[in-house]
Amino acid sequence: MTRALIVSLLLCSLPAFAQSVDADGVPDDTAAAAKEQAGKVDPGADKNAEVTAEDAKKATDIAKELRAKADAQVKEADAAEAEAKRLADVVARRGFWWTKSLNVGVTSSLLFSDSFVGQTDGWTAQAGLLMNGGFVLGYNGFELRNAGRLNESFISTPAIGSWAIDDFSPVFLKAADVAEWETVALYTFPGFPYVGPYARGKASSQALPGYTYFADTTSVSQPGAGSEGSPCGPLGEGGTSPKICTYDGGVKADRLNLTSMFEPLILEQAVGAVILPPAFPPWINYDFKLGLGARQVVARDFFFLEGQGGYVISDDAGTPEVDLKQLFSVASAGLEGKAAAGGQVFDRLSWNVGLSLYYPLAAYSQPDGAYFPGFDAEKGAAIAPIGIGPVEFENQLLGPLHVDFESLLGLKLTEWLTINWSNRLRREPFVLTKFQFQSQLLVAVGYSLF
Repeated sequence: MTRALIVSLLLCSLPAFAQSVDADGVPDDTAAAAKEQAGKVDPGADKNAEVTAEDAKKATDIAKELRAKADAQVKEADAAEAEAKRLADVVARRGFWWTKSLNVGVTSSLLFSDSFVGQTDGWTAQAGLLMNGGFVLGYNGFELRNAGRLNESFISTPAIGSWAIDDFSPVFLKAADVAEWETVALYTFPGFPYVGPYARGKASSQALPGYTYFADTTSVSQPGAGSEGSPCGPLGEGGTSPKICTYDGGVKADRLNLTSMFEPLILEQAVGAVILPPAFPPWINYDFKLGLGARQVVARDFFFLEGQGGYVISDDAGTPEVDLKQLFSVASAGLEGKAAAGGQVFDRLSWNVGLSLYYPLAAYSQPDGAYFPGFDAEKGAAIAPIGIGPVEFENQLLGPLHVDFESLLGLKLTEWLTINWSNRLRREPFVLTKFQFQSQLLVAVGYSLF
């Protein structure tokens, strides 16, 4: 009886106890106190978290700013170190010194096709030679810089000429032909080795005779009287100018001779001031020149300096024939400006760019066949005798302005394998009023002899 009474009392007290306990088994008064305490803490905790995030962002920005300043200081230090080395080199060269370099490279390819879809049957061959080098002599601020280059490239295709054993008559077309040599004498002052006077001379031409072939039978229009060596021969008594002649094309194409060796030969001379700014960034070197210049175009046989000048193709789209323009020798004097920049980005990557401008103020020619004959007015070069005075050109915007822009990007893969990408844009109005452009991507096997 007593045991049953105790059980009944316990069962009656369970509902009241359950109401005083929350879902987590915590008494109500304890849970309420905890919630009240949490309400007092949470707002401050959120605010402190926001402040901490803002401070972290500010710290990140400050770190980035300090890193950028450090990078700039490193670059300035590198530039200062490079300039210090250059000045030390200038000081070290106050006595006699000299340097030299010579690089030789060759290119070649050979391809044979027989019944290959999309290809012409026969042999295709390419061969080329590259040479560039020079030497520098120095003594107490005086420098004599000499540099030259030779670039020859030829290609033969089965479209013109034959490599067959029973009819072996290959034809090689000139793809590139450049021969140049330049000598520059300059002096820099000991206390300020950034400016000084200079004098320079340069000779540039093509080393081999100029010629071309036509893929199809083509009519050629030759101006002037002509001669035995002219593309269409002499005009002859009673003939009319321009003289029209026909050249066969295709595999048995006739060769159209245009110029002789080293024709046209362009000679340049100049005196003025040179500016050599400090290298900044340290991997860029600059060179600026401004002065008075003279230029001669020798358009005749180089070895004998006799006979008339050769020809260049200056085609007029309005005529059915391929128009030729005869070259004439010219002498001129005027103003020149030159700018050059270059450097080495990595150990094996180098680059160079250069711009040369020449504006003749006076030119000399004689139309009677003497050393400097007159121009061919019909082809837009200039008037025929001009004596000493300004030259008038059909292109009034550029007039007689000479432009020569060159760029070179070189990648040295190994000690003997290089990839060079060169571009050249020039305007020689005494030779051809049109802009001349050439771009060459070349993989060459070569070696630096010294």
